[in-house]
Amino acid sequence: MRSHFKETALIRTAVINGVLTDAAAPAEALANIDGLGKIEPAWQSSIDVLQYAAKRIRRSSDIPAAAAAIADIGIACGACHKAAGGPDVKVDAPPAADATLASRMRRHAWATERLWEGIFAPSDASWKAGAAALSGDSFPKEVLDKGDVHARGAADRFKSLVATAASKKKPDERGQFYATLLETCSACHVAMRKK
Repeated sequence: MRSHFKETALIRTAVINGVLTDAAAPAEALANIDGLGKIEPAWQSSIDVLQYAAKRIRRSSDIPAAAAAIADIGIACGACHKAAGGPDVKVDAPPAADATLASRMRRHAWATERLWEGIFAPSDASWKAGAAALSGDSFPKEVLDKGDVHARGAADRFKSLVATAASKKKPDERGQFYATLLETCSACHVAMRKK
């Protein structure tokens, strides 16, 4: 399972960065998941969903489709983990954010990992911590002033989106939120690379 966790991290990073080609190899590995040994029959449907979602990522031609598939992977993992009673996650304090873009991005990365734990573990404490770390965390004005309309639009969507994070309670709601968040992050990152 540890290697599969690593593969999901690589896929999420590729989508956040807007580089779908980087998601292909880890998605292939997830789609061809084997070596799990004897599994509980109750887990099979979650494994089937995970494999199908990984195949969708591999075939995705756009970020929204890949982000939706990532959310489905997280929900499938969460269903299995909930039935099996694990994993336990411990939520530490988020990194401090000052006026620099680097500190804001560290905090955003921390928060998106907590939201992911909220889905795949699943952990309400992680979800709440991730949502809280993103709320009210605006982007530095000087950065947005340098960005194009796509970066500024993504920042506006981000602000509206994160205001709703804490209200998401069900796995499907959290998955949909997370997929939209990944799309929004990707749009901003791609736009900022073009400047």
